[in-house]
Amino acid sequence: MGKMRRCEVCGYLHEGEEPPDVCPKCGAPKEKFELLDEEEAEMMRDALKTREIYAAILERLEAVETLAKEGIE
Repeated sequence: MGKMRRCEVCGYLHEGEEPPDVCPKCGAPKEKFELLDEEEAEMMRDALKTREIYAAILERLEAVETLAKEGIE
């Protein structure tokens, strides 16, 4: 895995060998990116995976809700 850095201004996470010239989220300069140690970077990767799983679950629940409403009608 590549190095992970976090924007100290907005919390944006960037993975790569070098930080971006400016933060794509808030426009902060690359000097505002802090390098995360491997343990913290792995925790951030796990959190992002969990967030993706929750988003997929929510999407499916919304589809079930729509089908249930259609079935009631």
